[in-house]
Amino acid sequence: MFKKFSNESNNFDRKINSFAFKDQKRKGIFKDDYLEENFVHILFLSKRGTLRAPLACEILKKMIAGSNSHGQIKVFFRGATKVYDQCPVDYRINSYSSITGSVINGISKFANPRDFKKANFIITLDQESMDFANLHLARGYIYPFTFFRPSDSSGFVSDPLNGEEDLDGLYREIISSIQYGCHRIMLSLISSLPF
Repeated sequence: MFKKFSNESNNFDRKINSFAFKDQKRKGIFKDDYLEENFVHILFLSKRGTLRAPLACEILKKMIAGSNSHGQIKVFFRGATKVYDQCPVDYRINSYSSITGSVINGISKFANPRDFKKANFIITLDQESMDFANLHLARGYIYPFTFFRPSDSSGFVSDPLNGEEDLDGLYREIISSIQYGCHRIMLSLISSLPF
C-alpha cells in the first residue's frame, strides 16, 4: 500500500508501537518555546487592532475570569495591517467603560507568524483580517466573528473609522455586537473545549 522510503521506518514503527510511547501524552509535539502547552490561545484579529480586537479581547478575558475555564485560556489581539503596528489603541471607547465594564490600554501589534503559530483559534472581526488570516494560518482554526453574531446581523462588526456621522451610536453598536459575540463564544466555543 504505502512504500517505506527509509531504513529508519522499521525503527520508527517499533518506537510508535512500543509500550513507552503509548503512555506518553501528546505534550511536547510543538517544541517552540513560545507555545504554552497548558493553555488554549485565542487571537482576536481586526484590520488595525486598535479598537474592535482589543475590546473583544478584554470583554472575553473578563468573561473567562468568571468561568470554569479561568486559568486555561489566554486571549490576545493583533492587527492585520502593518501600517498600524505600534499605534495606540482607540481610547475613546473607554468613555463607555460603564457599559463594557472594561478599559482597553496599550498599543496595536501587527500579527506575525509567531502569533499564528501560537493561536489555537483566530477570531476575525472584519473582512480584511479574515483575508489576512486565511493567507497566514499556521495551525488552529479561523472563525469569523459573524459566526457568533445574531443571524439577522449585517456581517462583521462595524469599523469606527469608516466616516460614520453618529460616533456615539456606532460605538454603542460596536460594544453591543462584541458583548453579544463574546457571550456566544463562551457558550459555543469555550464550553466545547475539553477542560
